[in-house]
Amino acid sequence: MLAIPLVSPTTLAQEQSGTQASSADRPIDTRIAPAQNKNKSQDADGDTQGPSQDTRSLTGAEEFSLGPVTQRRSFWQPLIGVTSTVDTNPLASAATQTTNVTTWSSAYAGIDVNKISRRSDLTLSYLGGGLISNDGTAKNSVVQQFGLGEKLAWGRSTLSLFDVVNQLPETSFGFSLPGSSVRLPGGQGVSLEPIFTPNQSILTSRGQRVGNASVVELDTAMTPKSSLTFVGGYSLLRFLDNPGFLDYSEVTAQGGYEHQVTRHNSMALLYRFSELRFSGTVQPIDAHTAQLSFGRRDRRFAFRMAGGPGVSFLRTVSPAGSTPATSSSRQVYWTLDTSMTYQRGRSTFGLAYDRSLSGGAGILPGAITDQTTGSLNSQFSKAFAGGMTAGYARNQGLNSPLTPAAQIYNYWFGGVNLSHSWGRWTNLDLSYQVQVQDANTNFCIGTSCGRNLLRQTGSIGFNWRSRPIPIE
Repeated sequence: MLAIPLVSPTTLAQEQSGTQASSADRPIDTRIAPAQNKNKSQDADGDTQGPSQDTRSLTGAEEFSLGPVTQRRSFWQPLIGVTSTVDTNPLASAATQTTNVTTWSSAYAGIDVNKISRRSDLTLSYLGGGLISNDGTAKNSVVQQFGLGEKLAWGRSTLSLFDVVNQLPETSFGFSLPGSSVRLPGGQGVSLEPIFTPNQSILTSRGQRVGNASVVELDTAMTPKSSLTFVGGYSLLRFLDNPGFLDYSEVTAQGGYEHQVTRHNSMALLYRFSELRFSGTVQPIDAHTAQLSFGRRDRRFAFRMAGGPGVSFLRTVSPAGSTPATSSSRQVYWTLDTSMTYQRGRSTFGLAYDRSLSGGAGILPGAITDQTTGSLNSQFSKAFAGGMTAGYARNQGLNSPLTPAAQIYNYWFGGVNLSHSWGRWTNLDLSYQVQVQDANTNFCIGTSCGRNLLRQTGSIGFNWRSRPIPIE
């Protein structure tokens, strides 16, 4: 996959996903350690790093996990880097691609900011860069991502504001950073459940696209062991230079009740309403979901499972002679959202699965999406770290006049990476990734048409990330 490396600390599975899985889709968790000191647990200023107490709600917008790696002080931290990538299928259009194999060069820069006060926890992150096709067989591309997370606490309540926006040249699910162990989309401290992010889990032809997810969450403690959570979200997917794809937006409203059963175990109930709207098609979709949720979390292990029924209502306006005809249909399905994170010693293992209604990734006007991701990251020695990632997505179109054949897309990706530290803040990264897609109907991606596609990439990257600079 093609992108730009960010940092190379350990990454956890999510979701997504993105992840939303990221969303967008069930992600692989991309929370970023604020310091890149892999050899010691304490930096020169004495800021101890470690998992913070995670108080995320079972019915909230954020992913359920052990908690992000944090420092006790406010800081900002810049980064720069360069990479080189060999790509066996750049997904370019037939008009620009002259060969199947191409190479890419990229340069990038970014910054992370974390400002902590008594009642506020603010996180900002930005990454920007470009991809240049060395032989001109594919279009040059821009990669940008901005993440915002703000938590305001007063009394028994916490108000959280989240926003993640990215501009990418291809599908975000499985989108890796060449020569790095970190993946997009995601952001420091901002990792949303896939239901709140635009789905991008079908491989498409190369082209700039913008995905955005904005979320507001209110958590209120009713008693020491019970709480209410209310979430409102808006997400969108826009294709900037490929009018053949479906732009769409989604509004989500969710409410839930959580009760702590034991010290480490909790149960919850939630209801969710979703509204999907597509450009260029007259097929609005409204969906209702109810789920029962269980969560367990301790110092090294976090597990969440939420499942229940869902029902979607489709209204389609299609031409019928001189008078348009309106038809409606209903589809009942089951939903499941589960994730697990386990940390032992210098290794972290993550696994996540999500099944829900989605926007169809710009290809289908609504789909039932099954999405799973997994990752294993480990610090082998003071100088070497590495990891493995894998993901699978299945998108099945809803039965409607627009997609009567119930099109199905299956997409797999897998990759490995190795990082070598030079000093405390500089890394040399190597990575390899493979992607496979098939469908029950013919599709075209770039110059390849048929029912399946194979792509492989190999990258080498060099990145520098400074020590955290305190904010007074």
